Amino acid sequence: KCIVDSGASHTYATAGVPLTDVRPGRGHVTVATGKSEPIAEIGTLGALRDVRRVMSFTRTLVGVRDLVDQFDSVTF
Repeated sequence: KCIVDSGASHTYATAGVPLTDVRPGRGHVTVATGKSEPIAEIGTLGALRDVRRVMSFTRTLVGVRDLVDQFDSVTF
């Protein structure tokens, strides 16, 4: 299960989500509490490219920006 998040800067996967084409992550993401969490790796999740894995996340966040960038539009 995931959350479609209009405020997320990218798409973020939890530790248990299987990614393909995995490569080392780089950088950090700042969460709502102000804490900085490391990006462990980056990969593909289904049709979504460049999904960032954050080990501390408990839900996968699908960024609306990524959907628009990769598929040209989003309809709710």
